[in-house]
Amino acid sequence: VCLGSPIEVINKYNQLITETESESTLDNSVRGGEKPSQNLLETVDCIESSLAYDTKWSYGGKLGEITSCTVHNQKGEETLSIESGETFRIVFEVLAHSDITNPIFAMKLRDTKGQIIYGQNSKFAKVETEELKKGDALKVTFLQKANLGPGEYLISLGFTRYLGDQLQVIHRRHDILTLKVASLDGGFGISNCYSEIIIESK
Repeated sequence: VCLGSPIEVINKYNQLITETESESTLDNSVRGGEKPSQNLLETVDCIESSLAYDTKWSYGGKLGEITSCTVHNQKGEETLSIESGETFRIVFEVLAHSDITNPIFAMKLRDTKGQIIYGQNSKFAKVETEELKKGDALKVTFLQKANLGPGEYLISLGFTRYLGDQLQVIHRRHDILTLKVASLDGGFGISNCYSEIIIESK
C-alpha cells in the first residue's frame, strides 16, 4: 500500500495500525482481494523523496491539533542546534477542537534512518492531565538532557487518548523539526556516555 523511503513507510505503517478505520479498510482489501478504497489510496500515496527526512508529515487533527513546536537550549534561547549533554526543552502547543478526556502528550526522537533513539509520554511518566474542553489550549514542555552523539535527530509529537483499551490518535506530527547536536569531546555514536579515561602505571 505504500512505496517510499524507510521513514515514509514507517510513518504510514504507524498511522495504519493506530487508525481503526484504516485498519479495517486495509484488512478487508488484503483478505478479500478487493481493490482498496480511494480514500486509502490517497492516504498511502507516499512517493519516495531524496529529502524524505525533511518532510513534515501528520495525521489526525479533527478532534484536536498540535499547533506549534519549538526547541530551547539551556539558556532558554529558541534554536535547532544544541550541544551534546546540555539540558534542552521541546515545547509544543495543542488546541482542543472538542472535549477530550485524559489526553496523552508524547515526544519521540529518531535518527535520519528512522531508528527510535528515545521517546516518552505523559502516561508512561505518570504525569496527570486534565480534561480539555473545546477551545482549550495548552503548552506542553519536555525537559531533558541531550545525551546524544553528534548528528541530526528528528522530533515527532503525539496527542492521543485511550477510549477503553483502544488508543485514539487526536493528532500526530512526525519529523516536525530537525535537531542538530554537536559534540565537543570527540565522542562518536548515537549516544554520549561522557567517558572519563584513567591511565595508571602498574
